Amino acid sequence: LTELDVPLSPLLDKAVNALDRVLAVVPNCQQALELKAELSLIHGEALDWSNDEAGKTVRFKQAVAALQTLLAMDPSRSSYHLGLAYAEFSQNEANARNRAEKALELDPYNLQAVDLLKQIFRFTKDKDVWNDKYSQVKAALDGIPMEIAQSEKALKDGDLAEAERRVSEVLSKQPDSASAHALLSRILKLRNDRAGALRHGIRAAIL
Repeated sequence: LTELDVPLSPLLDKAVNALDRVLAVVPNCQQALELKAELSLIHGEALDWSNDEAGKTVRFKQAVAALQTLLAMDPSRSSYHLGLAYAEFSQNEANARNRAEKALELDPYNLQAVDLLKQIFRFTKDKDVWNDKYSQVKAALDGIPMEIAQSEKALKDGDLAEAERRVSEVLSKQPDSASAHALLSRILKLRNDRAGALRHGIRAAIL
């Protein structure tokens, strides 16, 4: 990304400007706000690497504004708190720490939040705690494909209760797993839970 930041900057600015036009019409459009925050963070990080302090500050402020609007809409989203942590990391490490800890509180398997906290605590006496925490969460997430496969097997064997239990464990660790939502939709359909099947089917399609 750092090798491309010069030609990439105008493209990212054009994309954000297009999103601003959408938001001028629909101020609380969640998808536009999320994309604006993500692009602004990417742009800010690229400019940080190229030592453009002023440009980085502008893009991070764009990201913060979008994320604060999103948090006002849904304060329970771990990813919004984490985005703010990234935006504030280079300017205010204490704020970044609080945001990352909140993200982890909301989603104990948020590996990116653990990684950021590992960076924040890298020169403190707690560094080993966060290194160990990172290893534990990563190991849990690495096991998810096997857990989904075990749920699929239980479904194939006709054990709907076991299949649902296993895929629900996956979603407790990775709430945005499209494959897990799709599998749970299939299971709930077989259990005649049409509303639940539809809800998770839609969630899988969106992710």
